[in-house]
Amino acid sequence: MPFRFDEMLMALTKLLHTTATFLIVEDDAITRDLMSSLATRMGFSKVWTALEGGEGLQIAARHKPTVIVTDLQMEPVDGLMLLGGLRASREWEIATVPVFFFTSHQDIDVVQRARNKDVTNFFIKPFNPGAFSEKLAEAAAKRFSEIARWKASEDTSEG
Repeated sequence: MPFRFDEMLMALTKLLHTTATFLIVEDDAITRDLMSSLATRMGFSKVWTALEGGEGLQIAARHKPTVIVTDLQMEPVDGLMLLGGLRASREWEIATVPVFFFTSHQDIDVVQRARNKDVTNFFIKPFNPGAFSEKLAEAAAKRFSEIARWKASEDTSEG
């Protein structure tokens, strides 16, 4: 029987009383729409989109998405600046959110700077829906596990 990501999301949503949400930060409308459509079909309950990193940072701070996919090259705020802003947040849910770069850029220096800022992984253009779905499923499942541990530690520290 094939793995059903949408069924897993529903079960985790009930268990943790939370929902899987997704933020796409991409300046290309076609790519943004394609990723948004795929994320919705995968079962993400809410999908937000932003055209550049500054807008993405504002949406992330407001909504605390489960997973973020961002383009690397955007203006005025690029993907590396967005990642730096997220990781610098004082809020655990923002500072630790899984962030994937979606790019055709394969410069070793840029890849190293992204890794130094704790990027989760890379999607290399052109778009591959199968790899995209698989990596997002893994990241969302891991994120739900982290959230469950975080909530449990908060409950024990309050009790």
